[in-house]
Amino acid sequence: MTSMTYINPTITVKMEERKMKRLAVTLLAAAVMMGMGFTLTGCGSTTKTEIKESPKTTLGQELIDLEAAYNKGVISKDEYEKQKKALLKSRSK
Repeated sequence: MTSMTYINPTITVKMEERKMKRLAVTLLAAAVMMGMGFTLTGCGSTTKTEIKESPKTTLGQELIDLEAAYNKGVISKDEYEKQKKALLKSRSK
């Protein structure tokens, strides 16, 4: 009696029902775990995300504006040099 064909048909049906229920529970558990993994991926993260905003003007335009302010006497030569250095440093990152 190694084959299931000699087993009582009622027992065979119950075994098949158990297999189907076990499969359904396994698939449901897998779906729940996958869903939890996808929804919790961002929770509790300690990674710091830095968002850099793209400049609204180009570096060249800012340098031109800075030079114009210096040429009109709005800022001193020392202030012009400091601002120029700061602009070049901030945009090189």
